[in-house]
Amino acid sequence: MGDDVIGQALSATIGEPQRVLAHPRGSNQSATGGSVMAESILAEIHAAKKPFYVYILSKPDGTPFYVGAGKGKRILAHEKQARGNGKSHKLSTIRKIWRDGGEVVRAFDSWHDTEITAFDREIELIDFVGRRDIKTGPLTNETGGGERGDFGPDVVRRRTIAIRASRKTPEYQKWLSSFREKQLHRFSTEEARRLHSEINKQWLKDNPELAEEIFRKQRESMRTPEMRSQCSDREKKKSSPEHSRLLSERMKKWTLEHPELAEVYKKKRAAAFQNDRIREASRARINKWLRNPEKFLLAKAKRAKTLQDPEFRKAHSARMLEWNRSNPDKVAAATKARIEMMQERKSLRAKCLDLVSKYHLQLAVPHPRSGIAAWQSCYSDITELLKKETTSCRQ
Repeated sequence: MGDDVIGQALSATIGEPQRVLAHPRGSNQSATGGSVMAESILAEIHAAKKPFYVYILSKPDGTPFYVGAGKGKRILAHEKQARGNGKSHKLSTIRKIWRDGGEVVRAFDSWHDTEITAFDREIELIDFVGRRDIKTGPLTNETGGGERGDFGPDVVRRRTIAIRASRKTPEYQKWLSSFREKQLHRFSTEEARRLHSEINKQWLKDNPELAEEIFRKQRESMRTPEMRSQCSDREKKKSSPEHSRLLSERMKKWTLEHPELAEVYKKKRAAAFQNDRIREASRARINKWLRNPEKFLLAKAKRAKTLQDPEFRKAHSARMLEWNRSNPDKVAAATKARIEMMQERKSLRAKCLDLVSKYHLQLAVPHPRSGIAAWQSCYSDITELLKKETTSCRQ
C-alpha cells in the first residue's frame, strides 16, 4: 500500500514519465515485455532535441530508488557501476533487483537545454520523494541533488547551494550526529585503530602510483593562490575571539551530551602526547622552526603586536579570569606542572652551559629565556658532538 501511495503522489507531482525503460544486466533483448537494449536507449537520447535530462530509477514494483540528472549515457552508468565492486546503497539495490530476477525500471522525467535547469528539477524531485539516509523517503541518493555534470562557475555554485541546503535540514543533522557517534565508537579501541592503519598502509603499498597521483594533486591544489588565500582566511577566522568562544561552547555542550565519548577522547589525546614517536616528531618540528631566524622573528613581531592591542589584552584577561574561577583544580595542576617544567629547564640549561664550558665546545646555545624544547635539543646536540669526539679519539 505504501508503494501505491508513493507512485500516485509521484505521478501527481511529475506527471506521466515520457518513456519507461527497463534493461536487465547483460540483456540483449529487444524492446518487448518492457526490456530494451542499451542501443535503443542511446538512440532515443541522441534523437532528443535537448541534451540534458532528469531520470528516475525504480524497482519492479514501481518504488523509485534513485533520481538523477545528466546527459549521454548517464542513465546507464549506475548499472555499469553495479557490475563492479563498488559499495553503496544504490548499487546494493540494483544488485538485489537482479538477484530476484527483476529489472531496473528507468523513466525519463524531463528534458532540458541547460544543466542548471536539469539540476533544479533533480533537486525538486529528490526533495519531494525523500531520501532514505535521512528517513524522508525511499531514494538512495546521498545528497539533495545538483552535484554532478560538467564543471562551470554557475554549476559549481548551484551544487554548493544544493549540498549546503541539504546539510542544514534537521534530519541530516540528526543522521550526522548519529554517524559521528558510531565512528567514534568504531575507532575507540586500540585494535580497531591498528587494523584501520594496517588497511591504509596495505592500500598504499598495493597502489603506489595512484597514491602518488593523489598526493601530487593535493600538493598542487594547496599551492594555488586561491587555495592559499582560502586557508589564510580560514586561519584568521579561527584565531578570532568570537570563533574561540563558539568553539568552546560547542565543545562544552558536546561533552555534557556525550560524557563517555568525551572521556575516551580525553584518554586518547593524553596517550598520544605520551607516545615517544609523536613527542620526538613534535620536538623536531619545533626545533626546525626555531632555527629559522626569519620566520621566528616575523612570528615574534606579529605576536608582540597582537599582545600590545588593548582590545585583545582586555578580552584575553577577561577570558583567563573567568576560566581560572571556573577551574580551580586545573589551575592548581597547571601551576604545579609549570613550576616543575621551569625547574627542569633550569637544570637542563645549567648542564648545557657546564658541558660547553668544560669541553670548550664551539656550539651556539639557546637564549636564556628559550623554552625547554630548545634546551633539550641543545643537550642532544652536545651529547652527539661528545660521542663523535670520543669515537675519533679512540680511533
